[in-house]
Amino acid sequence: MFTREPVGIITERDVVNKIALKLDPDSYRSSVLELFANKIMSTPLTTIFPNSTMRDAMGTMLRKNIRRLVVIDGPGHDDKKGEENSPNKGDRLIGIITKIYSKY
Repeated sequence: MFTREPVGIITERDVVNKIALKLDPDSYRSSVLELFANKIMSTPLTTIFPNSTMRDAMGTMLRKNIRRLVVIDGPGHDDKKGEENSPNKGDRLIGIITKIYSKY
């Protein structure tokens, strides 16, 4: 099913885990390139709004043990701040934040 809202993300970790764990031996034998995206991607998608701070993003990534955070914008998000577990209808992907480290 095709939607315009982001629903998942495929990272290197997802691909490596799929191959290493050999969850689908037939797919493993053929190639990871032949797998469908929805069989590999991580869901639910953890998202953040564009008016969130990098401290908010770093806290979310550390708390959820993730290395990528999707920035979404959509109807009614102008005044919101913070994270969501999954996007709402009408959300659109506007960016991706990767690995944030801080000494603070």
